[in-house]
Amino acid sequence: MHPGDGTLRRRMIMRVVVGAVASALCVSACTGSTPKPPQGTDSPTVTPTAPTPTPTPSPTLDLTVPPVAPEAMATPSADGAAAAATYFTQLYAYAYATADLTAWKAMSEPDCQFCENVINGVTAMVAAGESDTSSAVAVFDSFGTEIDPGVAYSATVRANQGPSERRDKAGNVISRGVGGDVELYFALAWRDGWFVREVDTKLLDSPTP
Repeated sequence: MHPGDGTLRRRMIMRVVVGAVASALCVSACTGSTPKPPQGTDSPTVTPTAPTPTPTPSPTLDLTVPPVAPEAMATPSADGAAAAATYFTQLYAYAYATADLTAWKAMSEPDCQFCENVINGVTAMVAAGESDTSSAVAVFDSFGTEIDPGVAYSATVRANQGPSERRDKAGNVISRGVGGDVELYFALAWRDGWFVREVDTKLLDSPTP
């Protein structure tokens, strides 16, 4: 994430295990000699092991395509709050990559300072002719809490964003962000839909594996 968006990041995630099996003949172990096949008997044919297929890499998320609102957002519940917070978090990188603030503004309460900082940051970027190449935000954990049923909720989102660059109108890099893991705390309201009242953030000490 970016300076001016609150207390975010410094510029706000598979292992393949291969095993082998070994076997030994009991006769060989007992006599210390290798048994010979009877005359006229063909030696057993060894079938070569097929090579291990190479995993197909996951496709890179296209930040020019807006994230899809999850179905869980349709209900005022703790799960709905977590889904709404996750969706809003993913909108962050999309807003900076495209300068499209429509969905962001639609969920932002007028007094949400974090929301307003992002709106101002994107607007200033566009006015200066700059562009942003932030990585997509990958959410790896989220949960919600019901405070006032059907009215007020909170949610916590843990996410990672990769490195980013800010370029001027000539395409020159003017700043870089290393990315990292961050925890976001949401205050949410439900009024026939989700609205973000405020977001606070904390950098996590260790990156995700």
